[in-house]
Amino acid sequence: MEQRHLRYFVCLAEDLHFGRAADRLNVSVATLSQQLRALEGELGARLLNRKTKSAISLTQAGSNFLPEARAAVLQFDRAALIGRKAGRGEVGTIMLGYVMAAVTSGILQKITRTFGASRPDVFFQLQRLETYAQMEAVAQGRLDAGITRTLKRYPSGLTGIRIHSEPYILAIPEGHRLARLKSVPPAELAGEPLLAAILQKETRLWEDLILPCAPDASVNIVARAQDMLSVLALAASGLGIGAVTTSHERIAVPGIAYRRIAGTGSQSETTIIVRSNDTNPLMRAFLTMVRGLKFDVVSRA
Repeated sequence: MEQRHLRYFVCLAEDLHFGRAADRLNVSVATLSQQLRALEGELGARLLNRKTKSAISLTQAGSNFLPEARAAVLQFDRAALIGRKAGRGEVGTIMLGYVMAAVTSGILQKITRTFGASRPDVFFQLQRLETYAQMEAVAQGRLDAGITRTLKRYPSGLTGIRIHSEPYILAIPEGHRLARLKSVPPAELAGEPLLAAILQKETRLWEDLILPCAPDASVNIVARAQDMLSVLALAASGLGIGAVTTSHERIAVPGIAYRRIAGTGSQSETTIIVRSNDTNPLMRAFLTMVRGLKFDVVSRA
């Protein structure tokens, strides 16, 4: 039994006339009659009563078979439509990782909203992970893509596309002497208890920030946090000074004063990471969209 047999029968059952059904199906009456006999032979049941040479009526078996045949045709048509959409990258699920700054900067929302507007049959499954954890998850196929902090290099098999940058600012405990300043010269941070997220420690953020201004200074990192929210929590507890991005200032954490870093253009960059060999049409469409987006740089007056 082929789907065309079911389609021919449904059309006949709706028109109850061989000529009209044949015209709708763009086949000859002889072909239509032959295919119907083949279907009846396959089922071992007579589906139609031939009242005249052209006019017909449904048998009891035909009446019972019609709803199932119609549902099967509709399901086939839906499967074909989904298949075509999948080939164009218009349907499916994207498992997307992100760092917190992707939310506070609006990057995550813009990506999912823009892609979803043009592809309503695409769904996102979101998971917040730090940069290194996302790289592992993308490489192992547990995530399709990740919104991460930019690294100087990526493991084999991964590709990074830079999409956004924003300045670093300081998260200073309220009551600290530096909180009285509108902007803090990097040299003032020498010897101060400093907090660093894992990625900041690995990339030597504090050293790059302080040592060019005070070459003989000590960089006193007193705690290494798992993520930027933990940096904010430690700073609010008075344990040290953290470096976060401007978008983190939107997180209202009691006990913190946010201050600019004077005389430096130190930036944190955001990247989309994907598998280099990913041939999924959905991911190709996703990356094309991402490359065409413009993200506003979050700045602080």
